[in-house]
Amino acid sequence: MSQNQYLYDYACEGNRRTFNESLKCELRDYARKGIRLSIRGRGAGPEDIALICSVREEETEYMRDYVAGDDGIIEMIDFVRIKGS
Repeated sequence: MSQNQYLYDYACEGNRRTFNESLKCELRDYARKGIRLSIRGRGAGPEDIALICSVREEETEYMRDYVAGDDGIIEMIDFVRIKGS
């Protein structure tokens, strides 16, 4: 089960936050820490990424690609389409 599916299922079970809200919150934290965010190689904000990932077109899933600098610290998170491309 993908992380997106787990969070989606969790949200659908009547839990306090929806998938979209949970992802948006998490991505805002990363952005505050100076980590750049993108989806399919294009810069995007937490709201845009959360919306795209939560729409969940049939057979479409996204995987996170964590990009680290030479020092090993994460500099960017890119959401890459792995199904439905």
